[in-house]
Amino acid sequence: MKKNLFEKTTRQILRKEKKEGKISVVLVEPLEIKKINRKYRGKNKITDVISFSNKNIKDKKFFSAENELGEIFLCPKELEKIAKTTDSDLNSEIIKSFIHGLLHLLGYDHLKKNERLKMERKEKKYFQKAIPN
Repeated sequence: MKKNLFEKTTRQILRKEKKEGKISVVLVEPLEIKKINRKYRGKNKITDVISFSNKNIKDKKFFSAENELGEIFLCPKELEKIAKTTDSDLNSEIIKSFIHGLLHLLGYDHLKKNERLKMERKEKKYFQKAIPN
């Protein structure tokens, strides 16, 4: 996975969503993402992606700029497993999960059916632009 694909995808999505800002991407091992998932989401399992929006953090003094949208944690080993089970490739799974996390940072969610459908449409649209067939 090339850093410039993250940057290009971020720029495209932010432009389409009429948003500005910076994000951080952190690649972590399975045990680390499991700890994060348990601590912050109450789910004691490994996951592919977790994102944390800075807008939900009350104490802004830890952030260097107002335009920091948040952080996206990706677990490449989990994404590798997903790629094998879905007959996909690792780069595609990484970018899909990255887009999912970025949309969360922009305020999208999938708790309700209508929200989920809207988010899934956007994920598919942005993925097709990031990795054309």
